[in-house]
Amino acid sequence: MVDVNVEIKAEDSPISNAVDLYYSQLYEILNPQTEQKIALNSSLVTFDIIPQAPMFTEYVFRAFADRTVTISPTEYGPVALGVANTNDRYSFFFTEVLKQAVFKLDTALRQDIVDKIDLIDREVRQSRQELQLFYQTMFTAWNSYATQNGVAADDAYYLDKQTAFFNTNNFAEQISYYKNIISDGLVRMHILRDAQYPDVEARHISSLLKYATLDQYLMPRPKDPILEEINKYDPIRLGQAYIYNNLNYFEPSVEIRPSGYLPKFLTNIGKRSVSIEKTAAATHQHDVSWSASGTARKWFFFKASASVSSESHLKETIAATNRVGMAFENLAEYWVNRGPWFSSGVFAYKRIREVLAANPIYAGLLGHAISSVILGRGLELTLHFDKVSTFSEWSKFTASASGSFSVFGMNIPATSGSMSDYKLNTRESEDKKSVTFLDDPAHTRLLGFRVDKLFDGAEEFALAASPYIDEVGPDDKAISSLGTWSSAVDTSAEKRKNKLLKIATEKLLD
Repeated sequence: MVDVNVEIKAEDSPISNAVDLYYSQLYEILNPQTEQKIALNSSLVTFDIIPQAPMFTEYVFRAFADRTVTISPTEYGPVALGVANTNDRYSFFFTEVLKQAVFKLDTALRQDIVDKIDLIDREVRQSRQELQLFYQTMFTAWNSYATQNGVAADDAYYLDKQTAFFNTNNFAEQISYYKNIISDGLVRMHILRDAQYPDVEARHISSLLKYATLDQYLMPRPKDPILEEINKYDPIRLGQAYIYNNLNYFEPSVEIRPSGYLPKFLTNIGKRSVSIEKTAAATHQHDVSWSASGTARKWFFFKASASVSSESHLKETIAATNRVGMAFENLAEYWVNRGPWFSSGVFAYKRIREVLAANPIYAGLLGHAISSVILGRGLELTLHFDKVSTFSEWSKFTASASGSFSVFGMNIPATSGSMSDYKLNTRESEDKKSVTFLDDPAHTRLLGFRVDKLFDGAEEFALAASPYIDEVGPDDKAISSLGTWSSAVDTSAEKRKNKLLKIATEKLLD
């Protein structure tokens, strides 16, 4: 039997303002300040917190917290599926802006200083090449040893045996030799630059770049919980394994840590509930808060793959929904603590603003930074119907559905894209007029982020960079809330984008 995709957006559901109601209640709970926004995640994806793997849990936190936010709802999938790549990392674009500012500063250096920096740079690049060749030699020796001694890649103690082999051959000393040369060279280059830079601001930019790029300041974290959870690696053993460039297991990146110990989130109680009712009025309009048009339409009230014969019944069922209840065993936010590689004050510097003005895409991605991650666990989601017959159709579907489906952002089954198995229970009401989906109490989901506006013009830059720019018109109430639009402007997407960039650049450089 052929299946069809049944997709009902929130605006087409019986509770057409469902996103505004959900946003309003989260807004009241979190109470953002004037220069802050709440960015929703379009799916309540799994946020793996594994008590036996605290280092991996920090990797998950960093992977989500180090993202660029231009619009809401965002569309961030689970870390377990590898979507936390460098293409949309805030730290990547922040570092690129620092590099460009430093490059401009370097063009004004005396020639003799430039020559010294170039000489050190050649030494560093040569040492890096030699280190990579050494890694190749090292792993070739290990692969030969593993083959001869029957050490398979799926061996539970594979990494232990590899580390022991490398330790026996004193490979760590040779790696340390090359890394020290590289580190010393990079530090000397920064010292040469800083001694010639004209002011404190220039030296601060250089310092931030140092902390963002030098290996000794990066924070490696395991990309899989197995090392800690199954193999019982402690931080010392993890560090020994990382020494040998095992990038299949680890990811070195900038320092980003949660404000609290995340495993405690699984035992702390902070019950919160949200009620999305058909007759209720929202206190905040999501799209107006984000100065954008129609982005709430990206939120699906319901998604499923179903047989053709059940499609009409499903749509009829959703049409009879009069309330969505959401309750969490614990809802909390964890603040994002960034290391010395980041400073929000740098956006006040004229040199940084000039780089942003020349790179509007970077400006759009950097204008809002995630300041906290909003998590909820033990979700209880209930659909209430206005008649019993509707419930019976829904009950048949939930009992027979073989694939996954999504109800107001809650992906079912709960294990989709996660590192752990979580139970999901379904509960029917006594009067047969509601159905409830209950998460495992330990199953944590990402609800969204609190984000901070970092410089003037951030909203316009972000909207110009948004994929939804073609959906924004000059008469839209949301865009007019910026107080910068003229109804006489051409309505083409390109013209709107150029107008926004002009406004944003004037604000940034004012």
